[in-house]
Amino acid sequence: MKDVRTEHDFPAQKYKKNENAANGNANLKANYERMNGGANKYADNLNLGGNGLLPPSMVNDIAKETETIKIAVEPEREPEVNSALLPVEGAAEIDHSPERYPTSEFHQFWVVLKRTLLFSRRDWTLMYLRLFAHILVGFLIGTLYYDIGNDGAKVLSNLGFLFFNMLFLMYTSMTITILSFPLEMPVLLKENFNRWYSLRSYYLAITVSDIPFQTIFCVFYVSIVYYFTSQPLEWFRFAMFLGSCLLISFVAQSVGLVVGAAMNVQNGVFLAPVMSVPFLLFSGFFVSFDAIPIYLRWITYLSYIRYGFEGTALATYSYGREKLKCHQVYCHFKSPTTTLEELDMLDANFTLDIVALIIIFVVLRVAAFLFLRWKLKTTR
Repeated sequence: MKDVRTEHDFPAQKYKKNENAANGNANLKANYERMNGGANKYADNLNLGGNGLLPPSMVNDIAKETETIKIAVEPEREPEVNSALLPVEGAAEIDHSPERYPTSEFHQFWVVLKRTLLFSRRDWTLMYLRLFAHILVGFLIGTLYYDIGNDGAKVLSNLGFLFFNMLFLMYTSMTITILSFPLEMPVLLKENFNRWYSLRSYYLAITVSDIPFQTIFCVFYVSIVYYFTSQPLEWFRFAMFLGSCLLISFVAQSVGLVVGAAMNVQNGVFLAPVMSVPFLLFSGFFVSFDAIPIYLRWITYLSYIRYGFEGTALATYSYGREKLKCHQVYCHFKSPTTTLEELDMLDANFTLDIVALIIIFVVLRVAAFLFLRWKLKTTR
């Protein structure tokens, strides 16, 4: 090649330099073809009208062929868990947990029982005030009816004493339950909704927790009045008398649970005494069984006061008790048999009275549980 200005050939070094540049461009072109799979798509852009390749300084990577990259995207799937807080209507309920509650029902019962006993011990109304009332009223009744149990001239007063025992034990057990139990409903609703314990465990715990206290109160009261009123000092008669009084207090407490579970405090305090009036009228103290009209006698079989009063009367005057003392010229009820005949209790059976009270107690407890379960479902 010649220089146009001097019309002389270039020196050998220049030819060598151009030869090295040409070799570099050739290597660059070979690399592009190898990367692009031998494609000559951009071959025209690398030549200058077919006269040669571009200089090395002007060559860049614009000749690279772009490739389409495909990314696999997984299709959207439905979630495998139920994220709804409340069950959807019409959808099947799925419980992924093996158990509804984290602990066994016995453990729940034991924990709730200990908590209830602790609350009862700290509550002055449920514990100390009730104990004080039973002892105070016991001494008051013992003083009022002092030494009348063995006096043939005061049998009617002694029957009034027996009936007052039923009345006192009924109202003390029933009223305190009606006043205190509805106050625990908000706590029960929250803790049961959070699945801390089941309703069965809670109900069994409150049933068992109050039995010892109610038993102690009743034993204190009965021991005081039984001794001061000079009832027959025989152990089996005292056990019969105490058993009847205990069952009356337990049944009355069950009535309070039913009323407290079914309605609020205001309605319960009013309706509970009103509903107890028929049980008092058909107890056998105001009207004997034979004097009750036939179409109303069925109510006497529902009156738990009748079974309690009949049980205490049989414990006092039945089972071969000897004649009572008489300090007057004539005592019509000197013989215990005459008293039982006047009360229409000659054919009465103490065991039947106890069984009837136990059945009423169980039925009322079951009814209170059903009312509680219904209230929990409706409140939610």
